[in-house]
Amino acid sequence: MPPKTIRFEMIPANLALAKYENVTLYADLKHTCCFSLHHPPDFSEFIKQLDEDLKVEEEDLQMAILERADPDAILELGFRLLGGCRVARPSIEGALSMFDALTDKDMAGSRYVGNRASKELRAKAHGGAASAYWLEFSLQDESTRAQILIDRELFRRPFNARGFNNEFDAIFFAAENANNSAKLGLASSAAIAIGISVVEIAQKVGVDMLRAERLRPLARMLERHEAEKRAKELRWEKREQDEQAYTCAARGCKVGGVHKSSLKACAGECPPEVKPRYCSKECQKRNWPTHKAVCKPGPVGQRPSAGTSSSGDTEALDDAMDASLSLTTNASEAEPKAEVVERWLSGPEAAAQFGLGRQHVVNIPSSRPGEEFRVVSSTMHPTEMRKMREDAANGRWYFQIASDRSD
Repeated sequence: MPPKTIRFEMIPANLALAKYENVTLYADLKHTCCFSLHHPPDFSEFIKQLDEDLKVEEEDLQMAILERADPDAILELGFRLLGGCRVARPSIEGALSMFDALTDKDMAGSRYVGNRASKELRAKAHGGAASAYWLEFSLQDESTRAQILIDRELFRRPFNARGFNNEFDAIFFAAENANNSAKLGLASSAAIAIGISVVEIAQKVGVDMLRAERLRPLARMLERHEAEKRAKELRWEKREQDEQAYTCAARGCKVGGVHKSSLKACAGECPPEVKPRYCSKECQKRNWPTHKAVCKPGPVGQRPSAGTSSSGDTEALDDAMDASLSLTTNASEAEPKAEVVERWLSGPEAAAQFGLGRQHVVNIPSSRPGEEFRVVSSTMHPTEMRKMREDAANGRWYFQIASDRSD
């Protein structure tokens, strides 16, 4: 089973957004309902857009709805009411009232404007409605449930308008909206998660919801999701099998390559079965005192496999390594007890000394025991990646999570 995949960006706290109450929930709802699970938005651009959206006053949104029945304003107010951000008070039924106007003729009546809204916008509204209904189903707090009944009357939303009138009504509506979001082409993380949960609950009472013809879009979306999960599991298993070949040979380095070709092989005449691969020239230099006995045996040494006893290439490599090491370190320093310690390269200097573009990987410990982040980069110099791991381990910085999903 592969670990949870977390997309992250190391960014400063956004003080402009932090001033809004419940902004985290609002942002999470928009992120999970409005974007594909497998094609998340650029996080910095997403934050900028949220900042612009939240600058609009609630009264201005309501005016745009009253005067023009603006679909964009309706969607925005729906997510604000659901998340309780930049509104007088949160309201699940109020949010559903907004989403109804974009998704449900029966519930919205004359307020329905879905015929004037884009397919993309309606898919997002269905995702929001699915989340709202799922939240209603999940609520246990009696006072909140009582408020829902009050708001249902306030927003004139007859809950049994289509014949449902029991405690499981909300779960059917959640499934229906997740299905409609999938039907419109949006496989959001909210629709997938709600779909999986609804199916599991139904199975416990002996109902296979995915056999229903009207839920075929949801079923196909979940099937594709499971297929993608399995494909990733197989890729992960293969990568784990080749882990040794994908890791820099220098002691203490721990930087790996996404592919074997990401690491540079030793250019000497060492046998293929023991030929080391390195993430950078620095690691090759530091590992030379250890590898030298295999790559260039001494007078009494024997090369551990067939081949010529010596060559100009090996001699040249040896001379270059010895000359470099004599200027930078001694043999004892070349084999540190834990981490490789060196001058960290960055920017143009790193690009000049290492061909950037190969994908390297480093595992960084989390604050929670037994958990790691696997960081992949095609632009960072391996030495920078090692420093990033050190800094995280020493608490010098932490990750800002942009999105997460289970692969």
